[in-house]
Amino acid sequence: MTQIDFICPHFPYTGICGEFRATAPRFGFVERYVSGKEQIAGIGAEPWHFRYVGYPHSVIMAEKDMALEEYICFLKETTDLRHPYIYNSSKADKIEISYVFLDGGYSVKLDVSEMSPYMISGTNEEGAILSRSREYYAS
Repeated sequence: MTQIDFICPHFPYTGICGEFRATAPRFGFVERYVSGKEQIAGIGAEPWHFRYVGYPHSVIMAEKDMALEEYICFLKETTDLRHPYIYNSSKADKIEISYVFLDGGYSVKLDVSEMSPYMISGTNEEGAILSRSREYYAS
């Protein structure tokens, strides 16, 4: 009988586990605690630990080799509502991604078109990430 360690399971980088790891970003998942990013995440590598962050965030993180903490910091430092990060998806649409600071519990009015799909995700910090598709925008 094979012994399974439920606290620290074996999750190799080959075989079906490797295939899962390679395709996970397309479905919104990232390996949460990656080897080499311990100082950034504050936690040791956990190759079995995946987190849903949503598409396209997962793909951007994988392409840029970023941990979640690095990705949030990147968005905080380089984006705002007037200057979003533009992700050109494989679906031929563009997705605007902006970090929105939520200081002191005040409300923030976001001007989003009813015709444009959007999503707002909290960061467990002082802000939120606004993602909106530009597929319905007039050129």
